[in-house]
Amino acid sequence: MADDTSASIITLHQPRPKKATKTPAERAREYRQRKKAGKSVTVTDLPLQVPASAPATVSTPATPLPSPTFRTVTPPSRRHAAPILLTVAALALAVVGMTMNGWFARSLGSTDTAGWLFLVIGVAADLVALVMPSCAAGRVHR
Repeated sequence: MADDTSASIITLHQPRPKKATKTPAERAREYRQRKKAGKSVTVTDLPLQVPASAPATVSTPATPLPSPTFRTVTPPSRRHAAPILLTVAALALAVVGMTMNGWFARSLGSTDTAGWLFLVIGVAADLVALVMPSCAAGRVHR
């Protein structure tokens, strides 16, 4: 057996050859050359060609076009969707919270009846905490 096993290792990644780095001045010069080479053609550079069969003047009077009627189309706004989504999310969180609190309150009872009483009291307290702020805000606005 050979003591040196490094000969059996095959490198998977070959080192990349180093590129010659360019100076900022050389990069800027190449950029300007590319920019000049790709200069776009403007409309004034194009020759104007009129077909020979085109009439020199138009003898028929132009008929006025009917005036367009504009209808305002209002896209569905996010102002209407956001309150609905927030309300649904708040109610879902409230239901989950009441379920968790009721489950925990039921586990506090020493008997089955006491557990159900704790559950009812816990859920009722959560409902009051959920509804009370909106009722108070309604009274303030009146």
